[in-house]
Amino acid sequence: MGTPLVKASCERRELVSDEYQDKPVWQSQRQDIYNSGEAWLRLQYGKFWHEIYRCALQVDPYTDRDTKALYLYIDYIRVATCRFVFSSVSDGAVTKTVLIQYRNDEHNYSFHDSAEVLPRNRYPLLSSYFSHMFRYQCSDKAGYLSWGYTVYKYKQPLTHEQQHQLNLDTIPTIVI
Repeated sequence: MGTPLVKASCERRELVSDEYQDKPVWQSQRQDIYNSGEAWLRLQYGKFWHEIYRCALQVDPYTDRDTKALYLYIDYIRVATCRFVFSSVSDGAVTKTVLIQYRNDEHNYSFHDSAEVLPRNRYPLLSSYFSHMFRYQCSDKAGYLSWGYTVYKYKQPLTHEQQHQLNLDTIPTIVI
């Protein structure tokens, strides 16, 4: 028997202090425990994808490049980690490597099958920008004692038009 899948959160670890932030980036509570846990889980994976994209593309609140890692917790168990490697300021201070790690292959497959979801009605979707800027490098399955992983490497900068579109000050926030 597995966990009940009732709570999810995304935590942020700071680069310099190596401390967790006081509050999670977002957290979700499953309201209807009689609905499919798989659907709710994919929604959480989609929100985690969005946070990965925001940090890799250095979109607010990640513009200061002070994030060492993002963590996805489901029922207080860490199921996914995303670590970032940034270049030096003299090289333009861009994200050079994105390493996503998974607790097991089940989480790996479900995570990669999920689509980006906007938490808290954030805007815009960022998957196309991420695909333009990063390329898939490699991946490995989880083992008995090791987590599986997927690596994305920096390939090219965004165009000026794409950078302008990412300027969230000019894009209205959707309120539902």
